[in-house]
Amino acid sequence: MTITSERNDDIDFTLPFMKLGISLLYQAPKKAPPQLFAFLDPFSGQVWIYVLAANIVVSIMLYLVARFSPYEWKFLDPCLKAKELDIIPQEMNIKQSFWWTIAAIMWMGCESAPK
Repeated sequence: MTITSERNDDIDFTLPFMKLGISLLYQAPKKAPPQLFAFLDPFSGQVWIYVLAANIVVSIMLYLVARFSPYEWKFLDPCLKAKELDIIPQEMNIKQSFWWTIAAIMWMGCESAPK
């Protein structure tokens, strides 16, 4: 609204301290509704693919190192003797190696750790 003498008689206008002469009106943008996969937005899709690939490679390498390490082969049940078992089970199998790498990324603990 511009200040005119007729309007000034009816309404008490306060004069601005500083007036640049440029005024803009715009509509505030509407917020988008939250998406299901919004947590993936900080990184691009290519970075998430690299993180997934690194997780798979580390899990497979961990499994292979544990497979050849003599410290991973032990009896899970101390009551059983070596004669009763045909095959000594390996503690760090492929499923546990994938779980261990995810637990390491998420900073949670894991019961079975590589030796």
